[in-house]
Amino acid sequence: MKLVRRLLVSATVLCSALAPQAADAWDPSTTHIGLTQRAAVDSAVHSRWMRSTELQRGLFTAVRLDPARLSPAQLRLVKKALRNAPAASGAQALGGPGACPGALAPRSTQRFCVDGDLWQQTALGWIELGMVAELVPPDRGQHHFVDRNDRTAANWRDGSARGWLLRSRSTRNNGAPLAGSANRTNFAGRAMSAVGWVADETDLLAPTQLHHHLERAYTSKTQGERDHHLALALICTGALLHVVQDLAVPAHARGDVQAFFQPLSETRGDRGLVLQEYARQRFGRRALPKRSPEDIAADRGRPLADSVVEHMLGDPDTGFEGLATFAATRFLSAGRLPPPVALSQDLTAEDAAATLLVDSGLDPVETEGAKLAPWPATAGYLLTATGRPLAAFERDDFGRIRTFLDEAVFRDTLALVLPQALGTSRSLLDHLWPAFPPAAHNITAGTLEFDVPATIVQPELLVARQNTDAERTLVVKSVLTAGKRNRVANLPTDLADGERLVAILRGQHTSGEPMVVEHILDPGGAGIPAEQLAPTSTAGAASTDEDEDDEEVEGLLELEEGELLTSPDEPDPTVESDPAAPTNGSESATSDPAPPNGSESTPDPGAGTNAPAGEQPPPGQVP
Repeated sequence: MKLVRRLLVSATVLCSALAPQAADAWDPSTTHIGLTQRAAVDSAVHSRWMRSTELQRGLFTAVRLDPARLSPAQLRLVKKALRNAPAASGAQALGGPGACPGALAPRSTQRFCVDGDLWQQTALGWIELGMVAELVPPDRGQHHFVDRNDRTAANWRDGSARGWLLRSRSTRNNGAPLAGSANRTNFAGRAMSAVGWVADETDLLAPTQLHHHLERAYTSKTQGERDHHLALALICTGALLHVVQDLAVPAHARGDVQAFFQPLSETRGDRGLVLQEYARQRFGRRALPKRSPEDIAADRGRPLADSVVEHMLGDPDTGFEGLATFAATRFLSAGRLPPPVALSQDLTAEDAAATLLVDSGLDPVETEGAKLAPWPATAGYLLTATGRPLAAFERDDFGRIRTFLDEAVFRDTLALVLPQALGTSRSLLDHLWPAFPPAAHNITAGTLEFDVPATIVQPELLVARQNTDAERTLVVKSVLTAGKRNRVANLPTDLADGERLVAILRGQHTSGEPMVVEHILDPGGAGIPAEQLAPTSTAGAASTDEDEDDEEVEGLLELEEGELLTSPDEPDPTVESDPAAPTNGSESATSDPAPPNGSESTPDPGAGTNAPAGEQPPPGQVP
């Protein structure tokens, strides 16, 4: 066991003695932030936002959060997250209640003042704050696991130890009062899983709240209201990324709480997740391999799965394995190692490995052909057929083969799980902020024509008129037909200078998860010929009534704070399905042509813009 102790000490040179630590996976100020920043840059979110808002919003654009609009619970959460945010995380916001001194105060004291009591942070900064908020309080980490025996279960259970023991350890590590252990309010080996959390209607940071705020970020009347809900949606996005990235840790994916109470050094009480400490100490934010611009452009904008849960567990339609499935079936964790067993030296190296890996839960691709090397020996490694170490082994004083995880295992694990976590994080961002379909806006005729992807269920288009004060009023609401070309009529044609029309497409993914995306229609666009729109399938194409373009829109609504607009019972007369609608030179494009599934085609790399490859601005817009 001296070997194990030496490895633990070498992995945690800077660990502080007896400091209570949350049962967290990756370190928020290093590994989590590194993954999130890389995922944001690799995603299509920035270029999509810039294109859809006339270059007014991007990942580094300031977004303001209004404390006066927060509920008491939301306000407490934001304040605690800001207090707990590490200085190196980039999650600290400017402003906030009390940040602005009086008018007679020196200018130097107003450097952090924003406007009244508002908080201000970049869009990416709010995402990073959400990663911190996800562990406020620390016992929120309980829903960062999936059940080992049924990863789809809404609750998970770790039956490796008695409830009172896990409750006691969780109490000490989270710094909670001992009364919590006595009255069974702390973790006792079972809790809501990450899958159950996704559908939680009450959690302030759950994806249900994310979608709630995202819709209001587009449909609320004033700019201040929309920015406020966008900031909350971004905080929820950071919390979601935190949960999903944790599932790249084998202990989280295998429902293994014991792995979080492993000795980090020979100091009594210094316990935690050794893999986390190794990643933090050895790599910091630089654990991710560099990728070529060509590889980044090939993935950008293309989600790996159709829902948040499928990003965790896998999507059979796309063939994506799922981050939790990958981590659970390819790697061992400290609390789920094979039990010590006496192995005859007459066994082959392969038979000895097969005996150790019985009921390991690993995928056959990892266990078939596995062997102990060297064998027979007093120490060595349990290797896959490809030579990757699953665990180290040594023969103990009783002659049994005992497995453990060491630096070589950690290094190979990180080399595989961190890129997988990065790709999943990038995909989630592209999934939450899809591209608006390629469209043509005929300004003089007052029509908007575009192909609605077949992957959108119950699609609906809202068109709002935005005045010079950035206030939005709904002018058209139309039920669309998925998988066909739709032409929405009766759009205003009398826009004053500075006014805009905002198209808001909403519906559901095929998984049933909500989706919403906006695009500001530019009346000064250069236009896009009809033949550049993706051809519409003739299968099931509906006939078109030429007179429908002239029908009036009745019952126009004004968007109110918090109002959710629902689809009408009957199809709206302002929308048509038309496979060959003519257009003219007064039209403006809303976005680049893209495949019907919402992923974006890669334009000519010689277009000469500053947008990332694979996400170029449409014709007529300034890059």
